[in-house]
Amino acid sequence: MRKHNILIIDDNIDYLKLLAESLEDIFDVKCASNINVANDLLQENVHFDIALVDENIGSDKGSDWIRTHRGNEIAPTSFVLYSGLATEEAILKGLECGADDFLAKPISLLALHSKLEKLIDYQDKIHEFEHEIKSKENVINISMAQASKYGSCMQLTSKLNHCFSIEQIRDEVFSYLYSTGLHGCIAFYPLNEKPKFFSAQKGLCSPVEIEVMELLKVKPRLYRFGSRTIFNHALVSLLILNLEDGSVDTDIYVDALASVIECIGARMAFITYKNSLVNVQEQIKQAVHTTKKM
Repeated sequence: MRKHNILIIDDNIDYLKLLAESLEDIFDVKCASNINVANDLLQENVHFDIALVDENIGSDKGSDWIRTHRGNEIAPTSFVLYSGLATEEAILKGLECGADDFLAKPISLLALHSKLEKLIDYQDKIHEFEHEIKSKENVINISMAQASKYGSCMQLTSKLNHCFSIEQIRDEVFSYLYSTGLHGCIAFYPLNEKPKFFSAQKGLCSPVEIEVMELLKVKPRLYRFGSRTIFNHALVSLLILNLEDGSVDTDIYVDALASVIECIGARMAFITYKNSLVNVQEQIKQAVHTTKKM
């Protein structure tokens, strides 16, 4: 168990030695007989757990020194102010300057040990509380990030429901990929037409990307290989190139895009059906026109 560091500031050399000798078995003690020496010790990158400070240090006030250093990065974690006056005013001054505890002279060494041990225990509990708060903040931040990612996915599915062409679907999907930092390709397999391949980064897919997507379109709806994941539907495939294993974001995107691919496939089926109706309508119009001419 490490020794906690304590800084004692007192201009009475004999009293300073007395306090140091009584504490050195439990603490790693540094002494300062004036404010300048105390400030130099703080600049030596030694972090003090506690500063034990006399109120009257030559012409300087210990309470003023505590008030000046309280909250600084190099400041001691806790401050204990002591004074020859145990008046209400002196105690209130200790509270006002930011001290964690107050002692009256002459100091009982037994009481001093007890107070310092309680102060160390207090610090440990504060650290545990801060750690708990940070852990909860991390959970909240992760949850908020997850909700945001799922939310953006839901927005994508809503936008896809207003697309009436392959090009519109492509643009909405690529816009989503850009916003999430994902890289990938999309392949459309419309009925009675040639497949169409697009890359989010380059516009057009490379020959190897096309070959990979055609090879993997017969795989299950979700197929992973390395950092790459393909999401399949009979009418469309989405290949994501940068989904690393073991990441919370990866799990979120896999779940989200598995739903998105179904939405794209359904939209493709609707567009195919709509185009078929349009073709039938055109054929009927042409037949009626020909019949009238006859």
